[in-house]
Formats: sequence, C-alpha cells, structure tokens
Amino acid sequence: MHPLLLDIPDTMETPRLTLRAYGPGDGAEYFSVIKRNREHLAGVMPNYILAIATAEESETFIRQLCADWAARNRFCFAIRDKQSNEFIGEIYIQGMDWDVPTIELGFYADVNHQGKGFITESVTAAVEFIFDHMQAHKICVVCDDVNLKSHAVAERCGFIQEGVLREQKRRPGGGYISSRFYGLLRSEYEKQRAKKMKP
Repeated sequence: MHPLLLDIPDTMETPRLTLRAYGPGDGAEYFSVIKRNREHLAGVMPNYILAIATAEESETFIRQLCADWAARNRFCFAIRDKQSNEFIGEIYIQGMDWDVPTIELGFYADVNHQGKGFITESVTAAVEFIFDHMQAHKICVVCDDVNLKSHAVAERCGFIQEGVLREQKRRPGGGYISSRFYGLLRSEYEKQRAKKMKP
C-alpha cells in the first residue's frame, strides 16, 4: 500500500502514558523542552534542533513536523504522563524505506524523567504501532555505542544487536562516537507477542 493511503493514528496510550503527535501551537512548550534538555541531549539530538533559539523558531519546527507527518516522512510523538500531563520524553519514527518497509525508531527521556521505565513503556507501544499501523517488515534503532541506557531499552523491547559502525560521528568537544545498530523483524515480533499471550 502507498504510505499516503495508510491510516496512521496520531495518539498511542499505555497504562501510564499518552503519546500524542505534535500539532500547531506546541512550539512554546517544545522550546521549553529544548532549553531544559540541551546539555542532556548534546550529541544525541541533531544540532539544528538544539540550536532553536526562540519560541517562534520552535513553532516553525513544529509546523514542519506536521508537514512531515502528512507527507509520511517523519512521525514525532510527545510522551506525557496521564495523571499530571507532564512532558516525559519523545518517540520519533523516521528513515522510512517504504519499499521494504524498514522504519527507524528513536526516543529520548526528558532530563527530569529518567530511570522510571517510561521510555521502555513508550517504545513497547511504538513497536506495536509501527508493525500494526505502518505495516513494517523491520524496525531499526540506532544509538551511540556508549549510550548504555538506550541499549538497555532496545534489548528489553526485543531488539537484536546487528553491528557497530566505528567512529561514525564527531563527539561534541572532540573525538568520535561509534553507532550501535539494533533490529527487530516482524517475524521476531510476532513470536514474542505470541509468547506473551500464552496463559
């Protein structure tokens, strides 16, 4: 099916969280998120996002995310606590090769909400979302080789390490960073899901 014909929901829910696509008007809050997480996400998030300097620039970026969603180029979800509505982190789905289809999944936790299992809960929901609504054959996760927290999330969610590209990026402040690649095939996901459903 052509990706423009896919009916892709703009929300996901987990027991504790709501994941919602960004929309017009979210720029001011997103700017606060960027300011709060600049140091935390240095070297993880692209510099053009971390360099956002005003709420207006942030709103422009949010509008671009909306356009990317409509064009089926990128899908970004804000993760929120159901009870407090606090911003917990972000799930982003991008790098689609619709001919396979292979889809890249990324994530980060807000600096104030690490270590509580929120990202594992969100990634579990996103994996189901990608296989069920985007008809993926494979999902990939790419993270820095030294990012042990992201490795743990990928592995808890059933991803298999496929390799490391050595010294692929420059490290902020000097040096180089290697990238670790994880993958999850639809067949592997379906086996995992069947095992969980067994009484």
